[in-house]
Amino acid sequence: MLKYVTPEESHYYIKLSYKHSHKADAFTRIDEGDGWDSVYYLASAVLDPSGAVRATEYVYVLVNKSVPNMVKIGMTTNTPDQRARQISAATGVATPWIPVYSFQCYRSDLLEAELHEHFHYCRVNTSREMFAIDSHTAQKAIEELGYKYSSALWDHNRQ
Repeated sequence: MLKYVTPEESHYYIKLSYKHSHKADAFTRIDEGDGWDSVYYLASAVLDPSGAVRATEYVYVLVNKSVPNMVKIGMTTNTPDQRARQISAATGVATPWIPVYSFQCYRSDLLEAELHEHFHYCRVNTSREMFAIDSHTAQKAIEELGYKYSSALWDHNRQ
């Protein structure tokens, strides 16, 4: 069951699009000034369920010279360097994965899911985080979609 938070409390949450509302922890109503309220679905951001400040996480872009013209877009609660070493240690990985971009955020799982959906058209395998795009395209999308995952405060008017 979703909990209601006041518009003031909602500043500590991430505003979700309607299609991601199934991942919501809470909701709020915002007076739009025209006599109608809008309902916003929210996911916890800076504060965890106990009210403590949540540790920051990362969404990253990795490249590998053995896998040309593709990037891996993933998330980690460690550092991207640690995650790249972990992935590179697997048998069958010919050359190491190299982190070329990382984005520090809250709820990296939500941002990662949004990015994977955004790049669905160039996903190499639906069960893998590999995309047939260049790292600059991936980075641009992370910066554009990541604003709401990078701060406790969000703009009620930004869609």
